[in-house]
Amino acid sequence: MTQPEQPRRNESLRFGLQVKIDLSRSIRRRSQNESEMTELRGMLSSLIDKIRNQRIANQTIANRLDQAERELAERRAASVRERNQTPLDPLRGTSNPQNAGLFGTPEIPSARSGRYTGENSQRPLPQGMIHRSFSYSGLDEIDTGLQRSTDMDVLLGSQFGRLFHLPAARCHKSTKLIGSLLCCQLITARKYELWYTFGTHPLRFSLDEFHSITGLNCSAFDVEYSDSEDTAGSVMWQKLFDTTVGDITVAKVLEMLCNPFLASWKRLTLALIALVDGFLCCTNKTLKLTPKYVVMLTNVPSFLNYPWGRLSFVYTLSRFLPPPVSKDIPDPLHELRIRLSQQTTVCYGFPVALQLLAFEAVPQLLDRVPDAANTSTFLEDPSACTTTVVILNTKDNLAVEA
Repeated sequence: MTQPEQPRRNESLRFGLQVKIDLSRSIRRRSQNESEMTELRGMLSSLIDKIRNQRIANQTIANRLDQAERELAERRAASVRERNQTPLDPLRGTSNPQNAGLFGTPEIPSARSGRYTGENSQRPLPQGMIHRSFSYSGLDEIDTGLQRSTDMDVLLGSQFGRLFHLPAARCHKSTKLIGSLLCCQLITARKYELWYTFGTHPLRFSLDEFHSITGLNCSAFDVEYSDSEDTAGSVMWQKLFDTTVGDITVAKVLEMLCNPFLASWKRLTLALIALVDGFLCCTNKTLKLTPKYVVMLTNVPSFLNYPWGRLSFVYTLSRFLPPPVSKDIPDPLHELRIRLSQQTTVCYGFPVALQLLAFEAVPQLLDRVPDAANTSTFLEDPSACTTTVVILNTKDNLAVEA
């Protein structure tokens, strides 16, 4: 081999080696790309499965939400139908429009629809309705203050008239009876009903019974009854009491009514505010007047038509039922137990309506009330307003319930 051929041979060998190297690298890259492609396909397949599963889960959640919305709509519709349904008066079997509204519960039997008669009692059920006021020492003073005038006729012809036509013998307070009924109450989901038991019989105290017992206007609140301005309150307060808004009590109002020199136009208005703040909607121990109610006296006809029965019922239940949950009261039932275990407790509103309902639902209790058959009213027997008689002690209640 000649010398010029040797470089050509070496060049050919280098070229062949380079080709092999490039081919090897190409094969390696192709293998690596295939591996990466396979891995990528696996990741893409896994991602598709996750998306498909998430879509199925989302659809399941959407179906459940739709079902929950339908159930909620059905419950709301049922609640609206329940509130709009006019309940029947259990005593007369006729429609009572005043009972329709927020507190109407027509599907639940009232205390009157199932009277407690005992196991072997043959006592006939009492006829008619019994009503009672919260406190009666001021009724005679109101009657005297109005001096049997046309103002008294207006008062007796209004929703407050029944307070003066109650059988005096049955209207003395029995705190033992009311306390025992509250201690036997049943806790329910209904916000504006008190359920309690006497013996083995569950009884209900709701707005329906409250209206029948008191005869007060228990219709729904009207939007026109809103808080008035302080200026108007100051003007009316100044006219009635010759002073700015202050701590005037019901006792002071009754004292003014007994003044023979009182201006005649003040007598009816003072009698009305005494009835509301002293008998129906009292919310404090000293019976201070409520400035808002004084403002409402600027329109006496509107004042007479106001749903005082509904407002009084709300105040009454506020001390009968467990208080609402709050930061200071995390356990309402425990708070109610403490309240009922005290020797004394404050009741607002018109709590004696519950006692009258108990007399009507459990007629055997009247057997232990002194002179219960006497139907003389407070107008017929003014001395009953100031006479204090203790009726129905704990032994009496237990004996009737046994």
